Amino acid sequence: MAQEVKPYNEEDSSKKEQVTKMFDTISGEYDGLNRMISLGLDQKWRANVVDMIAATNPDTIMDIATGTGDLVIQMAQKTNASNL
Repeated sequence: MAQEVKPYNEEDSSKKEQVTKMFDTISGEYDGLNRMISLGLDQKWRANVVDMIAATNPDTIMDIATGTGDLVIQMAQKTNASNL
């Protein structure tokens, strides 16, 4: 049987709550670390995706598994689409 893994081993909170807490803890550093590790390529591919989406004049945009939200924020700024 699989062993239950809890990131913080807190008995009083669910795994979902603990993962949320873990992400909240690292999210402030994630974007900077990603830029450093990728040598800025993350910004370039994100800009390309935003330009491609903006060229289609979408009515709505949705970013599933948004992470820190960089992509959907840039799409919202560059298009007239409503956000889901």
